[in-house]
Amino acid sequence: KINMRYKDVQIEKVRRYSNRSEMSMNLTCFTGMMVFEGELDEFVPYLKAVEVLNCGKMCVMGFGEIKVSFLK
Repeated sequence: KINMRYKDVQIEKVRRYSNRSEMSMNLTCFTGMMVFEGELDEFVPYLKAVEVLNCGKMCVMGFGEIKVSFLK
């Protein structure tokens, strides 16, 4: 079983301008922190891979970054 122990997430609106298409885009982003507890062992390799590869949503625009840390 996995439980969310803490959540502090904000929604931010960001405007990005594309020189290639000469248009601005409105983007909605989530920032913040979540703390989970429980049987997470099977998910750790995937979370670490996403952290290293930075393969979250819109990573080519500088978004999609996550950081994984472990509390004792």
